[in-house]
Amino acid sequence: MTFRAILSQEMGWFDLEENSSAALSTKLAGDVPLVQGATGVRLGVLSEAFFGLALAVGIGLYYSWLLALVILGIIPLILLSLYLHQLSLTGHASNDHESLVSAAEVAVESVDNIRTVASLHAESKLYNQYLTLVNKSYRGKLLNCPWYGLTYGFSQFVLISVYLVSFRFGAFQVTRPTNDIAYVQFQDVFRSFASLVFGAIAIGFANSFAPDYGRAVAAARSIFALLERNSLSNNLSEDGTTTLSTLSGDIKLCNVFFHYPTRPDLMILQDLNLEVHHGKSLALVGPSGCGKSTVVSLIER
Repeated sequence: MTFRAILSQEMGWFDLEENSSAALSTKLAGDVPLVQGATGVRLGVLSEAFFGLALAVGIGLYYSWLLALVILGIIPLILLSLYLHQLSLTGHASNDHESLVSAAEVAVESVDNIRTVASLHAESKLYNQYLTLVNKSYRGKLLNCPWYGLTYGFSQFVLISVYLVSFRFGAFQVTRPTNDIAYVQFQDVFRSFASLVFGAIAIGFANSFAPDYGRAVAAARSIFALLERNSLSNNLSEDGTTTLSTLSGDIKLCNVFFHYPTRPDLMILQDLNLEVHHGKSLALVGPSGCGKSTVVSLIER
């Protein structure tokens, strides 16, 4: 559907920089799998983790409600630490994506027009331009390495602190008199602890899919904007009732004014009148940029 929507757009739409062949190829290769990957199995993992946590809370409260309340008070710290760690890994993904898309555009355009590039001896210039865009993403990764380490260390510190607090409070409960409200058996401490802690860890790791869902939502929004866009000239549409009984090869342009969407201030054709009869030849002569190719392109459109 996305590819069909691209093919149905008018030619002027492809003149925009954001709709270049490289950008559209990246959209098809990146956005579509991103939306697909954020559904299905991952959605099932998220549902499983949340229902598992609800069950874990019930089990923990049943075996040791005091220990369960202590661990529930620390669970937000576990989720926060895991969220910060995942955010540090994916927070700059959009900036990296933009740099890599721009680099892909340079690479694709260079390869598609390799003869022109070679004739102008522009290989080194385009290579340096590509290297600059790739290094922009690389430098961003290097600058964020300390942040990655700090968030990972904090997440591990919180997790070990939960173990410390839980076992210390569990030991306190086990050593209480049997008639004390805080007393629980040794095995019940482990049942309550294991259910809640591992349930919280499962939620934390499931939360790691959240950045992917954020990117998937952005990709889906971009795709639906393309699908819902009404082309000014949809050549794939089967609407309409006009049928040509006869068709001749005569071409006639009357009082044509034209400029490219990306350069509205530069008028290419001004009040052009042209007539070509079928079976005849017409030569368009003029300096570079006068509109010869534009006339042919308009006829093809």
